[in-house]
Amino acid sequence: MTDSDVKRTMIPVLYASQTGNSEYLARNMLTKYSNVFVSELDQFDLLQLNKYPFIVFIVSTHGEGDPPFNGTSFYDHLSGLAEITKKKPFDFTFCCLALGDSSYRHFCKFGMDLSKLLVSLGCKMNCDSVHCADQMDEHGFYDGFNNFIEKHRNQFVERVEITLPKYKDEKPDKNNFQATVISNNLLYEYTETGKNYVAYELLLEIPEYTTFKPGDCIGILPKNTISKETLFKYVLSKDVDHFYDHFDLYSMPHWKLFNSLISDGDKIYQDKIAEIAADYDLYLDYVIENRKNLFDILDDLRITQITNTPEITQHINQISPRYFSVSKLSSGYFSILYNFPVDKLGLATQYMKELKSTNLLQITTTKSRLFFDNQKLLFFCTGTGFTLPRSAAEFFPNKEILVYYGHRHHNQDCLFKLSSISSNHHRITCVASRDDNLYVQDKFYNDITQSPEMISNIDEWLIFVSGNTRLNKEVRKVLLKLFKKSVPIQSETW
Repeated sequence: MTDSDVKRTMIPVLYASQTGNSEYLARNMLTKYSNVFVSELDQFDLLQLNKYPFIVFIVSTHGEGDPPFNGTSFYDHLSGLAEITKKKPFDFTFCCLALGDSSYRHFCKFGMDLSKLLVSLGCKMNCDSVHCADQMDEHGFYDGFNNFIEKHRNQFVERVEITLPKYKDEKPDKNNFQATVISNNLLYEYTETGKNYVAYELLLEIPEYTTFKPGDCIGILPKNTISKETLFKYVLSKDVDHFYDHFDLYSMPHWKLFNSLISDGDKIYQDKIAEIAADYDLYLDYVIENRKNLFDILDDLRITQITNTPEITQHINQISPRYFSVSKLSSGYFSILYNFPVDKLGLATQYMKELKSTNLLQITTTKSRLFFDNQKLLFFCTGTGFTLPRSAAEFFPNKEILVYYGHRHHNQDCLFKLSSISSNHHRITCVASRDDNLYVQDKFYNDITQSPEMISNIDEWLIFVSGNTRLNKEVRKVLLKLFKKSVPIQSETW
């Protein structure tokens, strides 16, 4: 059987997940069916889509109906493709499971938007509508998931026995390199509304990375920083290394974990464990509301030994690479900007902030799908999204570059001081939303209204947005209002 034949018999299960639920369901399918493989949505190559006759999408919705972080790039590239082509380039069939909470206004919106976009590009939906898995159902999103599987059961080949195959994303269009940490410097810290925020710049030496282009991303696989000895208290010694190296010990376990813990619980707690295992609302109240990780749960329920580690790990989020925009400073030297609220240290942020000079990292790179063919480039960015225009300014010193950069405060979180945007061809306008009571798109609107000669012909400019997805929407509105037509943009949003 050729590689092409194999691809035509396999089914990609592509997930986009903000909290791990969509990934968890994708992994669940992998344990049960022999003809599926899984991949993050953003890590699947658009050019590979037509090679598979049937594709499954499992996605949640973030914020105001937006894609999860690891589905944003895929969706933006599809949207850009829809804007610039009148053709229908895809011919595969798909089904989509959208996860959501029906008490929210934008229930399952991303799944619906993604499906509509795919159909507009020529894809065929394998059913009349998007399947929704509602967290408000009696058993949470499991009810919707089970109905979804039943609807499409004839597409999947059940394994003879349930196994735990090695979980592996298909990651096309990537390169692997070794990087040396040069420095990991704190850039700023400040407190606002009782929360502490910090930002770092991680400088890396990657001498073999010679194909850089603005818009490239670097993937860093974080590691658990919890003491490995902590695991020895609960896990058989033969399982410790695998557990520690592959599973996110900072994450909140999934509901079905409690079925696997009943036999391990102390007798006085077994009834309580069984009660949580049977009642999804109890799980939400106990685990999700209180952000309990595995160790919190084991301690609370007085569980001193896990007897079936492989079964337990089915319900723990696996460690996945975290991707960051990168800028090239000079030959072989690269910069990553990252920030986070101090009171929300997860696996990645805990690991990243502890990196030190001379540490070695195995990294992956994803190639930019942005194009910079025009001489004039216009950027709207916020926060660490400043990486993209910074990178373009350093890479294209002779192009005309106009940047509108938004942050919160003039003297606390502005990253402009890191930039080489200083030539006669490069102009930057910094907008401090808290101090100026103004957002970047509003400042741009005011500037063009007052001085329309700044951009006499919008068609001469390539426009980029790098920030959260709300910025993407707001910039589109402002461009339409100013220029009386839909203006194409390229997005690097999260």
